[in-house]
Amino acid sequence: MRIIINGEELEGKIINTASTRAVQALQRATGLKMSELIAKANDTDALDSELWNLKACEFLTEHSRGRCVSWDKVWDRPIPQVLPDEIDERRAAEAGETDEGPTRARTGSPADAAPAAHAPKGKTRKSSGSSKKNRGSKTRSDPAS
Repeated sequence: MRIIINGEELEGKIINTASTRAVQALQRATGLKMSELIAKANDTDALDSELWNLKACEFLTEHSRGRCVSWDKVWDRPIPQVLPDEIDERRAAEAGETDEGPTRARTGSPADAAPAAHAPKGKTRKSSGSSKKNRGSKTRSDPAS
């Protein structure tokens, strides 16, 4: 997803694409733990859910590029414009949305980054066991007669 912040087109960052320092800065600025950020992003009944997610994306984008703006300053700015990319357009087509109806652009919310928010696709990898493989006995066996 691309967003326009102060007239500059940038690659929008979400929790799984932003730098660790940016995510940590968001946690400190909001006072929310990672699980709380994800829960807030998933709370679609909240009046400001989409706006909050968009501002979180703006904050993460700015911090990931080294511009340490405050959380308050991000909220004082105009709402950034979201430019859907190929992935967004493909998802809209799969969902049956057309140009005639409203299209909800992904905001790059923390919920988009949450593993639990996405359904698994296809087969999953078999996890490796926690124990060592048995390589057989280390002692010599008696010679065959």
